Amino acid sequence: MATRYHNLDGSVAKTIQLLPPGSRVGSINSITITNTALTREAVVSLYIQDDVTGASKSTFYLLKRVSVPAGVSLLLDNPSMLNFDSLEYGLYGKVNDTDEDVDFLISS
Repeated sequence: MATRYHNLDGSVAKTIQLLPPGSRVGSINSITITNTALTREAVVSLYIQDDVTGASKSTFYLLKRVSVPAGVSLLLDNPSMLNFDSLEYGLYGKVNDTDEDVDFLISS
């Protein structure tokens, strides 16, 4: 079982590449999204996108602008929702504000 950990510091960047296109990841069992702030909610999006260097890109949202209260974790554990072609698409996380800090834990 492979586990990947990512920290998204909203003061540095608003988007993070969780899995790059071509990563050849098998099935993803779950993704945990944790708002590490003490008092501020985080507004989080999770999406897949094909190679961004091409002339056109396709983006498909798994979550779009979901509010995660301070200190709360959101567990996505539906394998059919998390199943995508990791050869063609990468997985990305995004926060809407520069003050949001979010952790992503991916289990496959």
